[in-house]
Amino acid sequence: MIRIPITDTSSRILSQQYSYFSKMANGREKTRRQSIEGSGKITYDDGDVYTGSFKDNLPHGSGKMEYADGKVSEGIWKDGKLIYEGDTKDSEGGEPVPHGKGTYKYDDGCVYTGSFKDGSKEGDGMMIYPSQDTYKGDWKGNVQLDKAK
Repeated sequence: MIRIPITDTSSRILSQQYSYFSKMANGREKTRRQSIEGSGKITYDDGDVYTGSFKDNLPHGSGKMEYADGKVSEGIWKDGKLIYEGDTKDSEGGEPVPHGKGTYKYDDGCVYTGSFKDGSKEGDGMMIYPSQDTYKGDWKGNVQLDKAK
């Protein structure tokens, strides 16, 4: 079996064996053991199961990880990391975007928990900055509407 690195929600790198299945045009499942691209399902040797989109052998796009211990993480993945956990919808371009309630982890270390609309922070939410400063309040189109609390 091939070993590939995968990053889970706690940013631990795991090297695991896997079985990968994707749907063929006729609806039957095909087992693959080479590069993972597109949509499919992967079962790791520790029992974790990821179902969703892949890019460059890693979860990327919309997907769900069902951990062997019963925990489930569903949302948007980027380069193997869960960057948004919560409700999503497809954008006009077909990419998943936050829409509804959820938590987004930004590359700069900021973490926003609250409401989203069409991929933008919209409504009540809280941003925690890398400095540990927080803003809790209303948002409109990714803009804070009132003073920090």
